[in-house]
Amino acid sequence: MFAGRIKQAREAAGLDIEEVSSKTGLTVRFLADVEGGRLQPSFLAVERIVSAIGASFDFVILGQGRALLQQDADEAVRADLAAAS
Repeated sequence: MFAGRIKQAREAAGLDIEEVSSKTGLTVRFLADVEGGRLQPSFLAVERIVSAIGASFDFVILGQGRALLQQDADEAVRADLAAAS
């Protein structure tokens, strides 16, 4: 579920909801309602949340790939290093 993936990505990033609120300018209540599936955010709000978390848009929206962009970047670096060896 979309809302659960936002929370999962936030937790994977090691952020609490207050930190995401501070980074996005969205209220804690709004974010909690989104994560709880009680509110459908606008595309702009999702974009702000995903960016603040450093989450993969594909993961949050489609449920595909890894939760965090950094995970994908780390894996790409490891693959490049392995290929260079």
